Amino acid sequence: MTTRGDERRIGEIVGGKYRVVRFLAAGGMGVVFEAQHTVVKRRFAVKFLRPELAEKRESLARFQREAQAAGALESEHLAAAVDFGIAADGSPFIVMEYLSGESVEALLAREGQLPVERATDLVLQACRGIQAAHAAGIVHRDLKPQNLYLCRREDRTDLLKVLDFGIAKLEAADQNSAATLTGTLLGTPAYMAPEQARGDKTIDHRADIYALGAIAYELLSGEKPHPGDSHNAVLHHIATQPAVPLDSVAKGVPKALSEAISRALESDPSARFPSADAFAQALTEFARRTPWPVPEHVQSSPAHEGSAPPGLAEDATVPADISPASLTEQPSKARRPRPGGALVLVLGALISLGVWLWSRNGEETRSALPPRAPEPLPIAPADVRVNAAESPLPATSPATELAPSAEPVARKPEPSRLPQAKREPTVPARAPARPEKTLSESPTPAAASAPPLAFDRKNPYD
Repeated sequence: MTTRGDERRIGEIVGGKYRVVRFLAAGGMGVVFEAQHTVVKRRFAVKFLRPELAEKRESLARFQREAQAAGALESEHLAAAVDFGIAADGSPFIVMEYLSGESVEALLAREGQLPVERATDLVLQACRGIQAAHAAGIVHRDLKPQNLYLCRREDRTDLLKVLDFGIAKLEAADQNSAATLTGTLLGTPAYMAPEQARGDKTIDHRADIYALGAIAYELLSGEKPHPGDSHNAVLHHIATQPAVPLDSVAKGVPKALSEAISRALESDPSARFPSADAFAQALTEFARRTPWPVPEHVQSSPAHEGSAPPGLAEDATVPADISPASLTEQPSKARRPRPGGALVLVLGALISLGVWLWSRNGEETRSALPPRAPEPLPIAPADVRVNAAESPLPATSPATELAPSAEPVARKPEPSRLPQAKREPTVPARAPARPEKTLSESPTPAAASAPPLAFDRKNPYD
């Protein structure tokens, strides 16, 4: 439920670029809002430190450590912190990636005991995220199903992210910090390692391995590894007794998997897996990445501290990224072919065919045309002889020059598809000394009226 102070932040721009859109949730240290980047329009989750805590030096140092711890880590299994700043009213804030889905705690409450393949896959992903934190020298120390957030990939498989490094401890931090004093309990009782339950001062990465084992135990059995009717009873059992064997409360769990979880829950830290990665290796053979159905009544909610206020989905100004409708309908729409795709292909094929036929006809037309090089007149040798017989030519007549070209004329190509009129204009260009009609037609009255020429039957060219 929002307070009057929280409502005043709606519409506020913090950090000069994040516009507060709506209230999401309130946690032990801060209030979380959805915000939108004013330029790129991307959604983020902005956590503000509570005003009453911002004045305390210890709380401010812890809040800054959370930003430093989360911002230094890079893994797909860790919720990323992308910015840190101070609002106009002096409240520190952290800008984190906006997540949509549900916590593993909500999944357990709805499903109860999970299949072996899914339970081990979720814990394996958490191990990979925690390994990245351990490699950076950061111990979470408050791992629990509420801090494991379940998103969905595009293929509808689980994507787990580890949240809330609020009580994470940098190993290089001051050992005299108030957050690490002897006797101070940090964490949730049911998932605490024995050294945490005893209030030991020295807590290392193996406490996170114990918590991962306790989470795996609960996912596979629906029960917690240490019984008790109260927090004190649970803490006493953790500090004095080993965890209840998994195979005694869960059926169908492979023996090798049960032994791996029992090793992670060893009371002696040195008997546990040496690293989160080693625990992940032991879980690999049992895990399987596969799409899991989401019930229709399940509504995705953004990642936050604590539970979402009632009516959060209805009040959302931007729909949640992952919802049952988007998981079942959106992928099928993405794979559905567009209606105009086939028409475009057919039109493209027809255009290509038309271009090919046009180019082929053009090649045939060009091959049927006579060459552009100088060529003899398109007159058969028989026509020349007839003209010579009826109208003898002098020795210097151009007809004499035409005689050697009679042979190429005989090899002219077949009649072209083009009209004959296109070949006639070449005649006067080849025989300028004679009238056009004497070369292409029989003697006309104009030719008969020409002066008679002396003709020697023995030597007609003399």
